[in-house]
Amino acid sequence: MAERFDVREAAMYAFVVVAFVLISMYSSSIQSVTVTRYMDGDEYFAFTEQLASGTTIRAEAPYIYRVGLPWLVAHLYPQDIAFGFRLLNTVAAFAGVLLLVLWLRGFAISRGLSILMAILYMVQWVGPTRFVPYYPTYVDPPFIAFAFLGLILIHKIWMQFSWTKAALLVVASFIGSLFRETMIFIPLSFLFVTVRLGRSDAPRARVPMLARALPLVASIGSVVLCHTQPAQPRRTISMIDNAVYLFERKPLWTLPLAVFITFGPIVTLAVYEWRTGKSLLSQHVYLLVYVLGCALTGYIGGHETERYFLWAAPLVYLLVARAIASNRESLLHSAWVFMALVCAQALSARVFWGIPDPSMELSGLNEMPDAATKAAALINRLLVIDSFHGNLWSYFGSRPFHVLRLFLYAAFSAFLIWWLERRKSEQRHEASRSTLSPAVARHTANFTE
Repeated sequence: MAERFDVREAAMYAFVVVAFVLISMYSSSIQSVTVTRYMDGDEYFAFTEQLASGTTIRAEAPYIYRVGLPWLVAHLYPQDIAFGFRLLNTVAAFAGVLLLVLWLRGFAISRGLSILMAILYMVQWVGPTRFVPYYPTYVDPPFIAFAFLGLILIHKIWMQFSWTKAALLVVASFIGSLFRETMIFIPLSFLFVTVRLGRSDAPRARVPMLARALPLVASIGSVVLCHTQPAQPRRTISMIDNAVYLFERKPLWTLPLAVFITFGPIVTLAVYEWRTGKSLLSQHVYLLVYVLGCALTGYIGGHETERYFLWAAPLVYLLVARAIASNRESLLHSAWVFMALVCAQALSARVFWGIPDPSMELSGLNEMPDAATKAAALINRLLVIDSFHGNLWSYFGSRPFHVLRLFLYAAFSAFLIWWLERRKSEQRHEASRSTLSPAVARHTANFTE
């Protein structure tokens, strides 16, 4: 029997579609520069040109082994490669948003909170919705969409195994790995789908070992297939050398800063409700494995830590949504605290301005004529309004300003946690007073006054 059509569910997805269109249009309107051939993007562009012309592949490795998106662009838009990347990445970004909502609904997150989490994801500057108008020539958006799809399939198998779901996960693992080899985190996580930490009375699905192994085999086979193309890369970046280089040079304190930059200060709510996260991960160990893969890649896999941390969005927004649901009254109790959180999140997400040109020349503070100009430059360096592109990232830019930003994030987080604890204490006090008899309650009120 077919399931009954849910009008409210359809309305939720329709709202998300409209929000994506509006945010995409807004992002394009405030983005003053589009960087097509820059750093990694230049390698993807050159690789796509070589695929389109049928010449020997000479772009840099490992970029030439992420075949999926360059192959599609080369065959669909050989005459306008930049447009092809932007169009297909926008479609992939849209798919990722819908899959994020589907993921949240799978954990019984309310429609309203699912919409809110989708909007938070879309407005974040490092997310595909905002990042593609600035930097269209990269391969993360389709990989992210397939990773989200993989997590959804794993969760459905976690609830009830079927070979159909397992087969879909095999297909998703194979295709996703064509876009980026880090798709292997999904089948690796799936190996732990039946593992739970601690005691639990909840039933668990029985997943045959063959079903758990096939997605990993498909992902490895896809990666091997991508490496079989005839190529003479002009340079190969060693994964081990790159990891050692970053391990030696990337300070550990930049990692919490990268978390704040990626998700904004609202991630504090998930930290505050850490017991909820601990319980969730103990029951869904596959999520812990996946997030550890994202965290490790962010640390020693590349310089732009925030782009890799974004892959953990399904877990982060799930925890944030649950934390909001648990602390809704406290967050709405004070208008000024609520607005402070909204403004801090908007500033962190760079809602009011686009991503600046990385090639813009910078003037030193000692070259500026007056104090007002220097003050404006200091604010610009801190918030990265229209220049100082390096300060956007926790690894690049100015270390003193990174320390300052981390201090501000930590101070706001401490204030938010203090407020939530205060409200919780007040609620316990109000609850205890409500259980007293009217006479005792009046006596207690008179005594406290």
